[in-house]
Amino acid sequence: MGDRIILKKEVEIGRMPMMLGASNCWLNGLSNDELARIKECPYDPRGYFIIKGVEKVLLIQEQMSKNRIIIEQDPKKNFCAQVTSSTYEKKSRTTIIHNKDKFYLKHNTLDEDIPVVVAFKAMGM
Repeated sequence: MGDRIILKKEVEIGRMPMMLGASNCWLNGLSNDELARIKECPYDPRGYFIIKGVEKVLLIQEQMSKNRIIIEQDPKKNFCAQVTSSTYEKKSRTTIIHNKDKFYLKHNTLDEDIPVVVAFKAMGM
């Protein structure tokens, strides 16, 4: 018995939930009409899991991290880099926004966005 190799096909070794809208999800790539036909909301952003009939969402914890640069792209395709700095006494958020081929500095202590060049000049550069 020890000298034979036994092959089995389709043996379940575990189950893994699939994120709705992922590249392997069967809903991925369907048009709005096709989604509506199978009673799926075409405006549902997906990106969540259904486990035992309950929606489960993973929250990105890194966005809550202090002193780390988070780079995002807004719906208008503008990039921004954001840092939330935290000390024992206070918390501040600084954002660099790229908009119309210019960079702007946004800070929670400033009333308006200012060009980054102006901030560099004020720092003596």
